Amino acid sequence: MLDSLTGQMKNDVRLLKECLICNDVYGAEIARQGFSGYVAEVLIWNFKSFENVVRKIAKIKPAQIIGNASKKFDTPIVIMDPVDDQRNLAAAISIENIGRFILACREFLKNPSLSFFKTKSRSKKILKDSFVVKFNYKSRSPDIIWGQIKRATNTLSTQMKVEGFNVLRHMAFSDEKRCACLIFEFDSLKIPTYKVHEGPNFFLESGCERFIAKNSKKSEIMWINNKGKILSLQKRKHNNAKLFLHDLLKNRLDKSGVPKGLKADIEGGFSITSRKKY
Repeated sequence: MLDSLTGQMKNDVRLLKECLICNDVYGAEIARQGFSGYVAEVLIWNFKSFENVVRKIAKIKPAQIIGNASKKFDTPIVIMDPVDDQRNLAAAISIENIGRFILACREFLKNPSLSFFKTKSRSKKILKDSFVVKFNYKSRSPDIIWGQIKRATNTLSTQMKVEGFNVLRHMAFSDEKRCACLIFEFDSLKIPTYKVHEGPNFFLESGCERFIAKNSKKSEIMWINNKGKILSLQKRKHNNAKLFLHDLLKNRLDKSGVPKGLKADIEGGFSITSRKKY
């Protein structure tokens, strides 16, 4: 791709790469999920200059296609490979990094400054209600372990949300040697001791019978609300996110949704501690 660009466009590619690096969204590896050097070349090739890239990205619309596509893609934006109309280069870029780049381009248009080309650090603010699941893993390639731990944080976050915990943010970390961390942040580690299960309307005879039979022994109380639905108040097994996740990983790992490739590592031992860094 670079060979087909003009001399000025090559300089613009270098400028765009520097911009991506300084805004911490550059790098195609799975750990980063950012904009690759090839994507930078494709953007310049499509928009002809660095300035045009910034202007177009700042105004980009949801699902907008850059280039020529032969089919639809389900990504926030679409960046087509000019040598393969079936390949969406944006599929490998995380939604966070796409968003960070769009916001950076908008800010640059409002206030053009050399700070656009100075390295920016991400917020180091650590929420009080957060913790880290830490474990060691058997040696494997960085791409594999990063893919596994990112999937693990996604699925465990979903499990905790289903249970009623409000997971504000989750992320993964690996030293790419033997240590992996799954990081979770909450608005609160604790939720109410009791939860309400909603049943069917009392007019639905068979549904009511099934709901009552299933929930009567677990119910503290059962009543009908002003919409005619049967409600059951039940005590949670865990109302602390840390204890819930420990029980899930220790006693119900097969139902946790953790990738198969990580299960043996977690079974070998893990710790859940307050978050201090990462």
